[in-house]
Amino acid sequence: VRVEAGSVVRAVGNGADAANLAIAPSMPVFIHPWDSSQNAPAEDHGGAFMRVSNLGDITVSRTNVQSRGGDMIVEAGAIVEATDAVLLDSTRNTIVGNGATVKAGAITAAAGLVSLGAVPEGAEGLVFTGATLDGLTQADKLTLKSYSTIDFYGDVALDLTGAVTLDGAAFVDRGAAPGTVNISAKTIELRNSDAATIDATGSGGQFLLSGENIVIGEGDIDFAFSRTAMSATQRVIFDGLGENRFDGSLGLSAVEITGTSGAGHEVAAAGTLTLGYDGTVKSPLPTFASSGALLDFTGSEVVMRNATIRAGSGTVRATATQGDVSVGLDTLIDVRGSDVSFFEVAGFLPGGSVQLTSVTGDVVVTSGATIDISGG
Repeated sequence: VRVEAGSVVRAVGNGADAANLAIAPSMPVFIHPWDSSQNAPAEDHGGAFMRVSNLGDITVSRTNVQSRGGDMIVEAGAIVEATDAVLLDSTRNTIVGNGATVKAGAITAAAGLVSLGAVPEGAEGLVFTGATLDGLTQADKLTLKSYSTIDFYGDVALDLTGAVTLDGAAFVDRGAAPGTVNISAKTIELRNSDAATIDATGSGGQFLLSGENIVIGEGDIDFAFSRTAMSATQRVIFDGLGENRFDGSLGLSAVEITGTSGAGHEVAAAGTLTLGYDGTVKSPLPTFASSGALLDFTGSEVVMRNATIRAGSGTVRATATQGDVSVGLDTLIDVRGSDVSFFEVAGFLPGGSVQLTSVTGDVVVTSGATIDISGG
């Protein structure tokens, strides 16, 4: 799909919100009649899709993307705009020329690879630099999706007033020298909805996120940075099922660290894993219902200080592979029983479990810390 210079693609009018879209694989499942070793899953060999609409924002899902083809090109001088949503989705390259205008309340851009920052000349995938990247940050909701990794070159800063979603199998520092990535928004979501699991190797660097709420969503994600820090003025929320691997240290700072009902996440850091709140005052939070979540934290050592970790009727695990598990002053681990509703019938789930393990060190629970496994 190519939008040439001087072209204008604009949505007008209004209507009911549209449904999400699933793009069927271009190659169907192949089942060999007598040799199962030759079976092949369904594959998406590539394609491009553009949506410019005032019928609300949607998500596009694909199956087993191979990125063998599929290009989306918006040339410099082209205009693509809508009141509601613009979606640019390709399985190989999405190229937005410097000087192109892409404007909407919600902007989604997807490609086989996403690269941000001082990207080398000739890089493939979705490449945003300079004024084009700055323009995208004006959207109320920005989604950058990769069918492989999201790569950062050098120092990268994104400052949004609305919401940003980064969707990919790994977030990787790719620069020749370690860089610092700073992303701030009201809501930040990290997820991997369609990409195959990748074990990436980065250049080091720092991955720093700050917002009102930070959501770590569905799917397996590798964080290829030496240091990752997430700071939320309200909550860090784990949603869906996922395995999150951090190549270095990890710090989660929030008034509350929790999971949606039924969520299950393994969070494993190669370095120190710190859970807590760096602010001075814990402000009252909006109501958030959660029951039956599993939050499983692993680090070389695990440090909790001034932390509130809540998983009503769920499970919280903390494992230190080399040092101690420290539950510090003013820390609350809350898995007490929770009220639930089954349609119109009110019910109750019993208290959950807390498991603290140090492979070679100690488990230290400081006076003033609370672990609540009561029936509620």
